[in-house]
Amino acid sequence: MMDFHERCPELAERETRSIFAGPRGILPPDEYGFVEYYCANPACDCRQVLIVVLARNSPDTPAAFIRYGWESEEFYRRWFEERPEEEAAELFRELTTATLDSIASQSSFAGYLLNQFQGMIANESEFAARFERHYRAFRATLKSKNPQGADRRPPKRRRK
Repeated sequence: MMDFHERCPELAERETRSIFAGPRGILPPDEYGFVEYYCANPACDCRQVLIVVLARNSPDTPAAFIRYGWESEEFYRRWFEERPEEEAAELFRELTTATLDSIASQSSFAGYLLNQFQGMIANESEFAARFERHYRAFRATLKSKNPQGADRRPPKRRRK
């Protein structure tokens, strides 16, 4: 997984979602950024995002790791066709909703942050659509050695 900021810094800067927690909330007071990570394997088309929630004042300690896939269960069923059905059924459901990443260490606030994220997905169609758009932009940069797809070197000429 690679940070979306590394490949599409301008777009990520404009469109990374944050929430603010005040002194009387559930979260410690801070700004919490929902930082996107996408698969950097050009051969993979998993169509999912890993959201790492980071507090501005403690960016080295993630508050939550959230997985989200925007495609249908049928898409993921075809994509993971080699998995046994009983093993994959839960995975398909998890991929089509936002869930906490089961292999990552989560903070005590992860459940709350997941609920906030799920609310944003459910109530803001543009926010949900943003991940698919970011995924396509990220994937386009994988074909290039430079971020933002800005490989400006002239093409190599073939020797005759």
